[in-house]
Amino acid sequence: MLSFDLSKFSVMERAFTDLMPTLIGIRQHLHAHPELAFQENDTAAHLTEQLHKWGLEVTTNVGQTGLTVTLDSGKPGKTVALRADMDALPITEETQLPYASKNPGIMHACGHDGHCATLMGVIHVLKDRRTAFKGKIKCIFQPAEEGLAGALRMIEDGVLEGVDAIFGYHNMPGIAIGQAGSRVGCLLASMSSFTLKIMGKGGHAAYPHTTVDPIVISAQVIAALQTIASRFTSPTEPVVVSVTHMDSGPRSFNIIPNSVTLNGTLRATSPTTKRAVIHHLRSMVAGICSAHRAKADVHISDGYPCTLNTADETAIVCDVIRDTLGADNLVEIAAPHLAAEDFSFYLQRVPGCFFFVGNGENSSGLHTSNYNFADAILPIAGTLMCKAALKYLEDSPSASAHPVNLSAQ
Repeated sequence: MLSFDLSKFSVMERAFTDLMPTLIGIRQHLHAHPELAFQENDTAAHLTEQLHKWGLEVTTNVGQTGLTVTLDSGKPGKTVALRADMDALPITEETQLPYASKNPGIMHACGHDGHCATLMGVIHVLKDRRTAFKGKIKCIFQPAEEGLAGALRMIEDGVLEGVDAIFGYHNMPGIAIGQAGSRVGCLLASMSSFTLKIMGKGGHAAYPHTTVDPIVISAQVIAALQTIASRFTSPTEPVVVSVTHMDSGPRSFNIIPNSVTLNGTLRATSPTTKRAVIHHLRSMVAGICSAHRAKADVHISDGYPCTLNTADETAIVCDVIRDTLGADNLVEIAAPHLAAEDFSFYLQRVPGCFFFVGNGENSSGLHTSNYNFADAILPIAGTLMCKAALKYLEDSPSASAHPVNLSAQ
């Protein structure tokens, strides 16, 4: 249940509630037709068709399959960007909803369908209210957030040219509907992936003393890596090192393989800690393998950097949440979440704020087969996005007052 009274919503907020049937229709259509990263062609076409019906110009094929729409007040001022992600996940849906995925093995299990519908609502509410602001509001529909860094492709195509600040949100299971929050600095962790190939000497399982068993060595490596977070980094610095896959070749009961490949992820909330984690991982793997007469090939791929919110823009978002939802519904995000977001790449280049909007305390988790975006949060998230953009354009100092320290990223 909502902990605030919708009847007290302002004219803008009521505009979102009046628009709900349209937004729910868009959201549920996208949910039924999910597409993977850089394959969002039907998604882009559906959104573009609707935007054209509203009489808006759309720039297509940005970052391959992305879209942008710019609302220009015609008055001089800054440009603020609002972003929604478009892609789905390779998950088989098990919700049994009437609008469940029609694309086998693909599902909107992270709520990007709802993020797109929210931004569509923002566009509809503001398109005829351009006298309410000065400057421009650039709305970005971004592909490939799920691991393929669609934000970078959008940036390469110039999506941030002329942009002074950016805002975005993510729905968050576990937070009540009607609540939202953010924090200054690191909101979401950096993410890197690793591949460890442990090379021993295979042989007959009946004669293990003649082999250099990479499975036994891998077991020791996996156990040792868990001590990085507990014994090699500060307990005040959140760290995750997870081995997520192990491959020793064809299954057999009597063959010790020549090698084992381990795959996994590491997460950290500061560049310094990330460097320390990588150093300890490499040292542990090398030491354990050396002790067992094996060799190791360690490959680490950089993923997304930390999502670092700037102070002034986060203050704007928190003020808007407080004013719109009430002070009791501004959720304190005491520590960074260990998930990662490619919104971080935008924040490396311009100031801004990424924030969470509650999807319900009993919502299924993100990236699960029973997850569903709560349509009830569409007017809440839409109103917060609108107000954050308008408040930035009205209140913020010049862009030069918002330095982004790229060296700290």
